[in-house]
Amino acid sequence: MAKEPVVVIGGTGFCGPHLVRQLLTDGYPVRVMSRRGPNGLDPWQQEMLKGAEILRGDMSNTFDLTNAISGAETVVHAASASKSRNSDVAIEQDIDINLKGTVSIIQTAGACGAKRLVYLSSAGAIYGIGQGRPYIESDTCQPLSSYGIVKLAAESYVTHLGAAHGLSTLITRISNPFGPGQTGADGQGIMAVFSRLIAKGQPVRLFGDGSAERDYITVEDAMRALHELMAMGEEGIVNIASGQSRSISSILDMLESVMGQTAERTYTEAARPADLGHVHINNDKMVARLGWKPDVDFKPKVRAFIDWMSQSDFAAE
Repeated sequence: MAKEPVVVIGGTGFCGPHLVRQLLTDGYPVRVMSRRGPNGLDPWQQEMLKGAEILRGDMSNTFDLTNAISGAETVVHAASASKSRNSDVAIEQDIDINLKGTVSIIQTAGACGAKRLVYLSSAGAIYGIGQGRPYIESDTCQPLSSYGIVKLAAESYVTHLGAAHGLSTLITRISNPFGPGQTGADGQGIMAVFSRLIAKGQPVRLFGDGSAERDYITVEDAMRALHELMAMGEEGIVNIASGQSRSISSILDMLESVMGQTAERTYTEAARPADLGHVHINNDKMVARLGWKPDVDFKPKVRAFIDWMSQSDFAAE
């Protein structure tokens, strides 16, 4: 039996291509909409998205959304026009593009007769910091940046408007993914940013004392979990995380070990509350649903990422 089409809005970013590749491998027809379009892809994106229909469009444009979503059963919202680190200096833009864009996606999905909406949220941004135990899906969220506030508001619209439009909805709160496709060129993702600096022999700046802990998961594991949750028809909110947190300093230690280079470290007073404290994410619900958990043998995963970086042109940019 032929599988129903899936549309991935924002499918040319970091996580999107990994999900698209898994969907294509599993036999789903996939349509991707992004602001880059088919002519703005780098070689890695071209390879990962081979076999998908790629459209250029903007999530704030109803015509573009209608063109992309028409005929699809499932809509995956993986688009974001801001990053956590810079969202507070462009709050109006964050709201206008990301929050209003999410509302447009939901409304268009309903109008086009889609059955299911999947939203990629951020566990690292929406929960806050400092809780004494790992965050579970029902915990109160206290985001510390506009990025997190908008993500949380978007979740509420997905749930509320999704129900109003008869959509089955799944919200996945992903911790801190890393892996192929994350180049660090935009300053996002400490694994990529630090490895670029180490490769260039440049100092690595740590906000605070480097003791802040975060949950890191490979993008391959994260998108495998998302794909399987989608396939089983999961609804509601699910954390996608490794279940093990690591300090920023320990990440840098491991990168130095894998790369065989020592970085000059500089320490700066934490610029944002989000740069302090610890964020531990509980993945029990994900593990119970899927029957597997991410391998926490971290060093081989870091080495695989560094191998990808070294084989690409990004580290030298």
